[in-house]
Amino acid sequence: MKKSTKVFKVSDPSQNVYGMTVRTSGIQTANFIANPTCLLNHDYNIILGLWEDLTIKGKDLTAVPVLDDDDPEALKYYGKVERDLLKGASIGIIPLAVEGEEITKCELLEISLTPVPANRNALVIYSADRVALNVDEAKAYMLSVDKSAPPKSKKKMNEKLRTALMLLCVQSGLTLVLSADTADDAIVEAIQKVGAKVTSLSLSNTQLKATNDQYKLDADAVQLSTNTAMVDKAIEDKVITADAKQSWLNLAAVSPELAKTTLAGLKPVTLSVIPGAEDAEKKNEETKGRDAWTFQEWQKNDGIGLSAMQSGDPEKFMKLFSAFSMSLKAQGAIA
Repeated sequence: MKKSTKVFKVSDPSQNVYGMTVRTSGIQTANFIANPTCLLNHDYNIILGLWEDLTIKGKDLTAVPVLDDDDPEALKYYGKVERDLLKGASIGIIPLAVEGEEITKCELLEISLTPVPANRNALVIYSADRVALNVDEAKAYMLSVDKSAPPKSKKKMNEKLRTALMLLCVQSGLTLVLSADTADDAIVEAIQKVGAKVTSLSLSNTQLKATNDQYKLDADAVQLSTNTAMVDKAIEDKVITADAKQSWLNLAAVSPELAKTTLAGLKPVTLSVIPGAEDAEKKNEETKGRDAWTFQEWQKNDGIGLSAMQSGDPEKFMKLFSAFSMSLKAQGAIA
């Protein structure tokens, strides 16, 4: 990982593209710090690295990008950052409380590098189920968490805002009847219901993510333990050599069943089949025509010879085995 020498202002109280401002002191960062992802343009498919040194300085939120030096694309953007060609940063948040045109409390989900410096104070607003919202949807969403006094007027609701609010109701699992003639008091009641559901969903999603992450860690640990025991047993039975252990663990990580089946088809290497005792003429005669054999043909016709090849000529063995694996992937037998 390569830490930048540049400190980015990722958020300040300036008016953003939604016509709102974000109170810096109300940005909740605890969950973000646990996984401080650095994206490009809020695209979860383009992970450039992480953020460090997240700091509130007065009314500004600052951070330093640390980009993945094993990723050529991330390194490209690292160079642009260091050469001051890329200066923009943008936060993605879930609003939790709104007062008028100010988001007073929100959860920080991610911070993105943005190639256009003019968007430095822009942001993306997400719903509780982490769906990015357009401007109209975001306005309706923020109404649902607005803590300011409801308006007393009876003017009709803006059509786009009504549509966006109805969409949020659907996403929240609520059924509300709204029309262009719905009065403000009914709209406020609908917004309050959505707000309560949004808060519940936000808490549930956070808990569910933590549970899923722990489950995956536990499942991966169990699978690694199973794979290691299987490969160690093969070494103990002299089916494979100890120096090939990591290669077999790598295969088992991709396809445990393929590794298990292949190891089961191998036989222990014995001194009687180790090459070197025969004279050249006899060896040529015995191996005549075998150079064209595939991995499957060795397994079928001479499993002992295949085991001997693994010990005596591991490079050839792995070449045949790799071709076998590729053919299974092409057929869709393994992922």
